[in-house]
Amino acid sequence: MSTDKKLVPNRLKEKPSFKGKKMPSEANLLLLPFFALSRQDAASKERMKYEKEVQRDEGREVITWEVSASSKYGYPGPFDKNVYKAVEEIITREDFPVKNPIEFSLYKLLKLMGRKSPGGRDYRQVRQSLEKLTATTIKSKGSFYLKGRCKYLDDVFSLFSRVTFTGEEKKDGGRAEKNYLFLNSFFLENINEFYMRPLDYQFYKGLDGEITKRLYELLGVKFFPIVKQDKPSLRFSYDTLTKLIPLRKQDYPSKAKQVLSPAHKELADKDFLSGVDWKKKRDSLLIYYYPGERSVREIKGN
Repeated sequence: MSTDKKLVPNRLKEKPSFKGKKMPSEANLLLLPFFALSRQDAASKERMKYEKEVQRDEGREVITWEVSASSKYGYPGPFDKNVYKAVEEIITREDFPVKNPIEFSLYKLLKLMGRKSPGGRDYRQVRQSLEKLTATTIKSKGSFYLKGRCKYLDDVFSLFSRVTFTGEEKKDGGRAEKNYLFLNSFFLENINEFYMRPLDYQFYKGLDGEITKRLYELLGVKFFPIVKQDKPSLRFSYDTLTKLIPLRKQDYPSKAKQVLSPAHKELADKDFLSGVDWKKKRDSLLIYYYPGERSVREIKGN
């Protein structure tokens, strides 16, 4: 798997119109695994590494994508993903090009996350989550695609380079009266190049389970060339899919189907999928995903 620049629109000169319920998300973070699916998984995880051999213009190479937790804050889990999504919503409401720092309030983040009456514990959790995301390290070897430069990065970085809270000292020695988030330069560059895929955010938030949400993100991007080229289905090897979600690989096909079945059923019931087929080929277990009316509508409406 490689992040394919053909999956999203070409470079745009003006901010695209994201109408209604659509919220654009940075494409690399939709395609590549970052967040643990559960609190339990996050608590036991120190790092996550994805690697795959791919064919590039220069020949075949092994790409890697490694996410390492801070020893102080731990590995990002579902709550941190909700914080990240709220940050994305704030970012995409900014005037383009987006510039550092991003001004925000903890209250606004919590409201975007669906907290109707946030209390002190909520504020502490969000603050700690932003610190965790700033401290989490990504190592890319040919995996993170930088759209404006048409290249894959070999680098070590974080999504957020710095977060400053109200009353904390700024670099110039003064005091910050508001909260400020500084996006990593690569992340910021891709946002301003519109290397994003609009998600139906209300649909996303209404999905049950982290596996279902993750499949919606991943398939939403991967379906793009399938629908545009009028192909019937998208094929994943089960081994690759478990790494991209990420999900513990099961030893038996029956158990693999059992784990993914609730997510498949919900996405089919909500017309995002029209079908799912499992096939065994030699030593590989393959999954074929068929776009549903909703996924086709989302892509053709972009």
